[in-house]
Amino acid sequence: MNRSRWIATGLALFFLMVTITAVSAFSYQVRWGDTLSQLAVRFGVSTNDIVDANSKITNPNLIYAGDTIEIPAGDDGGGTGGLPGTYVVVRGDTLFAIARRFNTTIDELCRLNPLIRNKNLIYPGQVINLPGGTGGEPDDNTPPVTSTPFGVGGQIVNFNNVTAMKDNSMTWVKLQYRWTPGDSPSLLAGDIQTVHDNGMKILLSITGNDTFPTAGSIEFDRYVEFVEGVAALGPDAIEIWNEMNLDREWPAGEINPATY
Repeated sequence: MNRSRWIATGLALFFLMVTITAVSAFSYQVRWGDTLSQLAVRFGVSTNDIVDANSKITNPNLIYAGDTIEIPAGDDGGGTGGLPGTYVVVRGDTLFAIARRFNTTIDELCRLNPLIRNKNLIYPGQVINLPGGTGGEPDDNTPPVTSTPFGVGGQIVNFNNVTAMKDNSMTWVKLQYRWTPGDSPSLLAGDIQTVHDNGMKILLSITGNDTFPTAGSIEFDRYVEFVEGVAALGPDAIEIWNEMNLDREWPAGEINPATY
């Protein structure tokens, strides 16, 4: 009788182990910012399913970057769906991660998906073919990749070297202006015109005149009024203040994104 009980218990444990192993679809390495609820939504399972598949998770609100957890198979196969041999991209996916998950390479995925024109750009909802699959060609719903030339330039304190900058194919000039309450935007009109007359673009960095400004000393309304006036003069870009993380540029203890 006792032997029968041991056999029954052993079989129960065996089937329990088989069941737990079977529901694990793949392993996932936790990244910074991940939460179990986000992963559950991403892979089409519940938070409890992930917890059940990972006995080491004792608190569903605490997972750590670098940890490897098991993701159980969900109703949608954890992101796979649509035609056989295809994968539906979800938020946070990269080709590298997909290639690693399906034991292939980025180059092979690109070969199977000629609509992927930039291996660094894939989009949630995009359907891609997987190696060994029979999925047809996905719809061309990938936004076109446009190429924007990179403009090279440099910061100057006067116009003595503008010709040399142009000779070296520079197209941008950066000028910094240290603003004092009461300054007129027209003070920058000549600089803007000079740069444009030389066929270049101008970036104006407008910061305060005081070094190590005291708390509450920045007159925000007057600064905004000055910048608005400068913008009306037609510069190509304006940098609002400069290095607010340094107390020589911004009052110590007053860093506040909302105020900025």
